[in-house]
Amino acid sequence: IQDEIRLLRSELDLSTTQASENWRSLLSLISGARDDLPLPKNTADLENIVESIRQQLADRKHAQLAEIHEERQSIAGQIEALAEKQKLLQSFADDGSPDEDGSGDGRSNRKGRSEEASGGAPSDENGSGDKVSSDDSDNEEVSTLVKGRLAFVGEEVRKLQEEEQALGRKEDDVEVGWRHNLDTLDSLLPLLESMVEDLDKLEGCISEKEQDVADIESSVNQCDTKVKGIVTEKENLEQQLLKVQDRKADADVEQKELKTSLNSLDDKMAFLAQQEEDILDTLKEQRQRVEEELAQYSNGNDHHILDALSNGSQLSSPTGGHNESFLLSRCDNLAPLTSSPMSNKLHHSSWDLHGLEEKYLIVERELEARRKAFQSECEETENDNVYLKQLRQMEIKHQEELLELIKEKAENMKRRNSGLNTPPCDGPSVLPGRRQNITSRSLPILPTHPYLSFEHGTEECPIRISIPSYTLRGSGSNAHIEYEVKVVVMDDSWTLYRRYKRFRELHDYMKLKYGRKVTLPYFPPKLLFGNKSQRLVEERRKMLEVYLIELVNTCRRDLSCPL
Repeated sequence: IQDEIRLLRSELDLSTTQASENWRSLLSLISGARDDLPLPKNTADLENIVESIRQQLADRKHAQLAEIHEERQSIAGQIEALAEKQKLLQSFADDGSPDEDGSGDGRSNRKGRSEEASGGAPSDENGSGDKVSSDDSDNEEVSTLVKGRLAFVGEEVRKLQEEEQALGRKEDDVEVGWRHNLDTLDSLLPLLESMVEDLDKLEGCISEKEQDVADIESSVNQCDTKVKGIVTEKENLEQQLLKVQDRKADADVEQKELKTSLNSLDDKMAFLAQQEEDILDTLKEQRQRVEEELAQYSNGNDHHILDALSNGSQLSSPTGGHNESFLLSRCDNLAPLTSSPMSNKLHHSSWDLHGLEEKYLIVERELEARRKAFQSECEETENDNVYLKQLRQMEIKHQEELLELIKEKAENMKRRNSGLNTPPCDGPSVLPGRRQNITSRSLPILPTHPYLSFEHGTEECPIRISIPSYTLRGSGSNAHIEYEVKVVVMDDSWTLYRRYKRFRELHDYMKLKYGRKVTLPYFPPKLLFGNKSQRLVEERRKMLEVYLIELVNTCRRDLSCPL
């Protein structure tokens, strides 16, 4: 699109240059129009400029007509003055000219009047004859001068009349020229409108494409922002995946240690079983020896000793019935043996057997506890594996959605480019359709891992739950961790202190009551070793916080739950 804009701009510059030359040429065809009129940019400017040209032509016509009218008035005044002058000269010429009959009475009359004016005194004949001849010559000269002046004045009048006629023709020419200029302007107006419309279309195409570029850049910026958010979320998921893998590795190590411990316990049990058999064999041999020794006595008290031994011989293996102790005879039953030399030896043997029995029971209990712990750890490991699989599935789904989003944006860009690659002569009626193809799309809302935010509270869910801290309570074997739970509902708030055992009881209760209706969130497993280390306690705090938040959200979706 930017390449198209550059091409359109170069075409606009070329068209503007050519239009300017054509504009000056057209203005030169209209006489009286100014040469410095700017090239109109649109139809409205063209109408204003044409109206100003019409006004200029009208003003010029009125100015020329006014000038011609002033010249005609001046010539008319000159003609009137010359006519008056011609009348005076004509009257003067008429006074000095001879009569119609040629008798010269005019001169004689003037002469008689002059004589009468002089008092009628007679003059001599010589003097009067000279004077008459001089007067005649003077009159002829004056008459000649008057006639020449009259001819000159008549010529001037004729010239002024010709100039007046020329001014009349010039006035007609001015009117004809004005109408001709108007007709020329009207004939050139469609060409000017077409030229201005072409320039306006080019500018409109450039503006539309610049708007398209701005829209695309805005969309690209939004996509970049969303992609950055997705990349950040992906990095967080990868970090959480690494944590889960570390926990899985730790769980594998603990599992191996438990297996080693179980193997050692099995060896100990086998050793204790063998030791038990050896003890029973030893006791049987001792009993046989005691019976043989007692058989050598012949007195009557030996029967009581045999009865005590027969009662004490009722022994049973602890593995047969899993009792708390062997069925040994009490010390009171061994009283008759105190008189025999073998009584002390038999008594010590019985108590040794009792001690072995207690050790065996302790080992058996420890073994049973470790078996249960191992089974619980196996279940927790399976839960961790399930959680790890869920994380991997979320990551795969996230990558697929990201790829689909990128493909969709690429297809939109291709469609937009294909829609914009049309020739610029389509006009502005086509371009708005192109701009409508640029729709703002929002990225799909990807699943957010609960570790990213541990405290929620919106208008739809006004309950906010958080576990900001934890405290070590008690000492020795009674030492345990208590977590501070803060609950905020609208304007009310509570602070509770609960240990991990209470959280597990809550989880078991919710599983019993709602386990068939909804899927409860993941509950952090119990730890056998290192359950008071700072790192594990911090991780458990976060997981318990997430568990409570998801539990509340899950319960809100169930109509039977009070939440």
